[in-house]
Amino acid sequence: DRSSVICNSAVIEPVIAASTSLVGRILGHGVTTFMSNWKAYSIIPLVAGFVGWFTNYLAVQMIFYPIKWRGIPIVKVEGEPLGLLGWQGIVPARTLKMSEAMVNATINQLLTMEEIIQRLDPDTVADILLPSSGQIVQPFVDELLADQPKPVQNFASNYAADSDGWLQKKVGHK
Repeated sequence: DRSSVICNSAVIEPVIAASTSLVGRILGHGVTTFMSNWKAYSIIPLVAGFVGWFTNYLAVQMIFYPIKWRGIPIVKVEGEPLGLLGWQGIVPARTLKMSEAMVNATINQLLTMEEIIQRLDPDTVADILLPSSGQIVQPFVDELLADQPKPVQNFASNYAADSDGWLQKKVGHK
């Protein structure tokens, strides 16, 4: 058992000595090369740091600016920041898509439709929808009464399309 340890150390010691001298020679060559032109080698990290900073700065600027598309509008796809000869910031170019995603995330993950409806003020919603309520209701009334006699269809259609708000006043809104 002891002889195998001696044998192994006899094999290992020359390998260690050779690798140590090889590492020493490589390290010595590196130090000599660096010292021969230390100013140029010292500038490399500074230049690399500046290039890294500048590319990050430029990337952030390209994400947000310019707000409106700039360039020659030969080929420009709406919602895309890059045209043939022009550019718009990524965020401003995709405002519609991003806002839709935020609304969908809000509706689907943060609030339920019932919670949103409960938070609405009925009078405010009525004031907003009142002017166009006839246009909103008209197609439903027409579809609902399609199999009814023509006088009934005309009567209901006229009241559904009432732009003066006579029907809304009759049901008690303001």
